[in-house]
Amino acid sequence: MFTLGKNVRRLRTALLDFVYPLHCQGCEGPLETSEVDLCTRCWKEILSPASGSRSHCGRCGCPLEDSDAACDHCAEWEPEFERALILGPFEGALQRAVYATKFKQQKKLGRELGRRMGQSAALIRELRQVDLLVPVPLHPARQRERGYNQSLCIAQGLGEVLGLPVCDRLLLRRLNTRQQARLESEARRRNLCDAFEVIDELPPHECIGVVDDVITSGSTLNACARALNLAGAHRIRAIALASPPRAQGNGQVCRPGPIHLI
Repeated sequence: MFTLGKNVRRLRTALLDFVYPLHCQGCEGPLETSEVDLCTRCWKEILSPASGSRSHCGRCGCPLEDSDAACDHCAEWEPEFERALILGPFEGALQRAVYATKFKQQKKLGRELGRRMGQSAALIRELRQVDLLVPVPLHPARQRERGYNQSLCIAQGLGEVLGLPVCDRLLLRRLNTRQQARLESEARRRNLCDAFEVIDELPPHECIGVVDDVITSGSTLNACARALNLAGAHRIRAIALASPPRAQGNGQVCRPGPIHLI
């Protein structure tokens, strides 16, 4: 049933591509010639102050009920990075934009999302403290299959706006791990144990920003940060477009489970 539904959505998208060569990756409506990848309404949803108003843990990026709440997620593990910077919740137009960037060859959209994140008034002060951007690498086999690394696209957009260098040859993903989106949080951490290594001399930068599309349990970014720390990195910040909403009404944070990408 799930496969059938997915195939129907793919067919619908293909028909839209035929009838409307330019359509919004967020709502699938037609784009105006002046609009970039997403329609004005979807960009407004992604970038509006309300979309980022949900409190997040400043350490791991996990959504919280309020800024004073204790982060149960951090209590379970010790993040290897000092802060997590998130553009918005993984829902609505942002979720669909991330999906298009990751699975629908929308590399230009990935770079544009990175640029818009780099212009975010809520994040600019923290982002300005980063000296070098390092995208989370794909395993070579997966990159050959996909044809590109969506995290690199996002990092390139960020680097363009912030005037920062982007180094995509510093980290190697040496293990072709199972897809993280289908695993529970503890399984994510086991899945990525020693999956990354630093294969080049670490540049003399004070603060490295490790860039990914979504931070869920933090396992991927944490594994990258661990490899960089072992190589002698001074400070590391995790940077991602989105984090799934997981806050419950009682103030406790739901344990991140598998993400089902549309």
